[in-house]
Amino acid sequence: MDPDFLYATDADRDGTGRRSLARRCESGELVRIRAGVYVQAAQWQKMPQRERDRAGITAAVDQGQAPRILIQQPAAVIWGIPVIGRTSEVLLTAPGTSHGRRRGNIRWTPRTLLEPT
Repeated sequence: MDPDFLYATDADRDGTGRRSLARRCESGELVRIRAGVYVQAAQWQKMPQRERDRAGITAAVDQGQAPRILIQQPAAVIWGIPVIGRTSEVLLTAPGTSHGRRRGNIRWTPRTLLEPT
């Protein structure tokens, strides 16, 4: 089950501001999952590692504006398929004719998806 994410963009919108999230993180109340995404520390500490990995991947996908298609190990983690080892990268299909790119721990890579028959 995914934790309740707190987004920096929501803090900007409701007037509490990003600094309040940073202060709550420094005090130990929140844990920063990735840039702009936080979760309650108490909730995070109760989660097993596989659920933390899943939450990090979900947070990365949720932040995108265009549709994001997970591939390889991160896709397996989301589906609950056992994986060997851990990866810090979230792998996604690259849009259109892109040759792929990287931003933070997100990597877009070219893949040809099979069309349903």
